[in-house]
Amino acid sequence: MAGGADAVYLGVGRFSARARAQNFELELLAHYVDYLHTHRLRCYVTLNTLLRDLELPAAVATTAAVAKAGADAVILQDLGLWRLIRREFPDLEIHASTQMTVHTPEQIDVLADLGARRIILARELSLAELEQCVQTARLRNVEVECFVHGALCYAFSGQCSISALATGRSANRGACEQCCRFDFDDGHRRGPLLSLSDLNLLDHIPQLAAAGVACLKIEGRLKGPEYVYTVCRAYRAALDAWQQGAALDSAPWQRRLREVFARRFTTGPINGELGEGCRVMGSESPAEPDARLLRVSRSNGTAVLASDQEIRAGQGFAYVLADGAEGGFLITHARPDGDGRWHCAIRIAGRGPHLPENLALRRNIDQQHDAESRREMARFAVPPPRPPAVGLEIAVVARLGRALVLRARSADGRSVVVHGPAVERAREQPLDEHLLHTTVGALGGSGFRPGGWTLELDPDAFVPASILKALRRELVANLLAQPIAAPPQWRLPDSGQLAWPPLLVAVAADLAMAHRLRAAGAHQVWLDDPDLDLWREHPPQLGSTFPGLWLRHPATAPVSPHLKAIGLPVAAGHLGVLRAAVEAGLDVVADLGLNVANHAAADAVAELGATAAVVSLESHGEHILDLTARTRIPCLAVAAGRRLLMSSRQDHGLPAGQRRRLTAVQSRLPYSIERHVAGVTLIREAGDFDDLRSFAAVLPNLAGVVLETGALPGDRAVALVGRALEVMSAASRGVDP
Repeated sequence: MAGGADAVYLGVGRFSARARAQNFELELLAHYVDYLHTHRLRCYVTLNTLLRDLELPAAVATTAAVAKAGADAVILQDLGLWRLIRREFPDLEIHASTQMTVHTPEQIDVLADLGARRIILARELSLAELEQCVQTARLRNVEVECFVHGALCYAFSGQCSISALATGRSANRGACEQCCRFDFDDGHRRGPLLSLSDLNLLDHIPQLAAAGVACLKIEGRLKGPEYVYTVCRAYRAALDAWQQGAALDSAPWQRRLREVFARRFTTGPINGELGEGCRVMGSESPAEPDARLLRVSRSNGTAVLASDQEIRAGQGFAYVLADGAEGGFLITHARPDGDGRWHCAIRIAGRGPHLPENLALRRNIDQQHDAESRREMARFAVPPPRPPAVGLEIAVVARLGRALVLRARSADGRSVVVHGPAVERAREQPLDEHLLHTTVGALGGSGFRPGGWTLELDPDAFVPASILKALRRELVANLLAQPIAAPPQWRLPDSGQLAWPPLLVAVAADLAMAHRLRAAGAHQVWLDDPDLDLWREHPPQLGSTFPGLWLRHPATAPVSPHLKAIGLPVAAGHLGVLRAAVEAGLDVVADLGLNVANHAAADAVAELGATAAVVSLESHGEHILDLTARTRIPCLAVAAGRRLLMSSRQDHGLPAGQRRRLTAVQSRLPYSIERHVAGVTLIREAGDFDDLRSFAAVLPNLAGVVLETGALPGDRAVALVGRALEVMSAASRGVDP
């Protein structure tokens, strides 16, 4: 607010994508919403995690409380919760979270049909792609929002399972372990090879505004108040300059932004530059230093700095030496000495590495700026929450010569009528609205608060104040004596069980392997060829196909324009592909990229035309049983092979189809990194995953299993198909596989 924001995002309960954040208590949400509205800010509540079936009732109840609190919109990832909210709370505005991986106009078209009011795009888009999305959004009367500042994930948001499968902490459920920040070894280098720099689009506000972006989003949760305030102030200044037709001098703001966070900045995605320059270990040259160290004495605590900026007490400077060692010091006194030189007293460790002459320094502390920030934020201190009170609609009827009537109806459904003595004619001050507010409306401490008033008063009506106060006490006592009717609760539908013909799906990385897997007994083979260009001008010629061959479309690539010409049924990685396949008259399965984690999400993709769905990689055992027992669409699950863990646009210089081994230094877990012809980089498991025996217990509910055999050597893939058929056969006979 002090920083100039127009809207604030709040997390409540356990359904926010920042589970580690200190989220707001649901019971106090109305207090904070009222405060924001008082200051003309909108309030958006984040409910943007994937949900399991048993969590859906609580999620719907949370949404009811959010709607009652007056929040302006909810932000969603889960298609199932989306479907339920549209049915249960049709007037509540829905924004599509960046966790939905929206990166194409076709996805926007589908989400508009589903009732989205705003769509938060994937962070990876170039300006040209963003403009295309905005054009479609405008036609559909939908707003587009994009991130402009903060941390970047290596993978597309919503398409990362590495944390869940490696550590048990799910990024899609708000508990990411940030595995992409870990050190990796690819055989050539070792370090944080997947760790991205922070996004900083301060200098791109005019382009984003010209493109038609409706809202700029700043990452603020899990950050300190000084960070949030400073970043908001910077972007408010940029917006104000654009609105006035002026050019922003961003250099001072960029220095302030570096002070409040240490990671290097990048503008790579919006410029379509997705190579090493986006990454922490990239080749992009660091920003111009704020100062250079000319001379230092640790023993005396003195230094001479060169800088064209003011050096003053309370500033801190950090450095990085050639060997990677880091350090810093605090200025306690400074005086200029001409030619940009500053003699300083400093607070620095008495022992440490030699600091070479002309060492680059970055200012990371400015106590004066911090004090200014605290003063500005203090102007908007949030008042403490009032004790919770139920609103009362109060009606007063005062007709001369008739009994006084007080009626009250509470927001939770209780109602009461009390009668007083006959209304007299006033000799002096007649009954008026002010007197009623100070007598009947004095409800402090009762658990109620006045809401609306309906008054029917004769002009000369009179009732003593003592009578009015006594009637108020009677009214409150009668209300408190009434039980509160429990609000209607949404309940999970009854479970059942449908029998499906067992289906074994294998994935092939080329047509030759597809033929081998089909011959080995796979009922379907999904062609997932990283060299197959589905986006070139003319349709690719597949040559020899066969019944049971499907085309697997990536989750993070544009919709292929050739689906109808190719003519194969489609495993769709996102909503745009799903709709395109349906419109082409093709059978289509909702693949992993659609994150089906509960029965309502399965029903949602079925309503969009999917004939089956692959359940989320993060669904196991009982979760799958809960899901499949309540949906009427066949569901598949990945049971063995090498699972796809991350889908990214980062370019590591690999040709399409080529893989490289990648090892997590801390855990020693092996992965492979692969380039797809669609311009996507895929991180997969390099070790074989085989959970067929465990899946045998849920096979009666599943329509079948998927084997991620695309990255396996041919003989191993064929052998896995044979083993899966044996397990499925044994399970169908009730035999322990």
